[in-house]
Amino acid sequence: MVPSHVRKANGQHYRYYVSQPLMAGGTDDSIAIRRISDGAIETLVMAEIRQRLPAREIQRWDALAPSAQAERLRELVASVIVRARDVHIV
Repeated sequence: MVPSHVRKANGQHYRYYVSQPLMAGGTDDSIAIRRISDGAIETLVMAEIRQRLPAREIQRWDALAPSAQAERLRELVASVIVRARDVHIV
């Protein structure tokens, strides 16, 4: 999936991830997950990474500013693979 966004006429900005096959012209019938909101997948990844931390690191993680957590996630996570029935974090 690749990040994307749209700005509606009212100025509202929406961020989401779009399936790569859909971006390449695939049909809706061939794609199990077409798009997912950025908040949904980012919350899931954040919770999973926090759960994988050693107990002594969780308090330090929670004390980080959101921008520092995001930076640390980019260091820890190589990829996130979203499938119809699961999410694989590498």
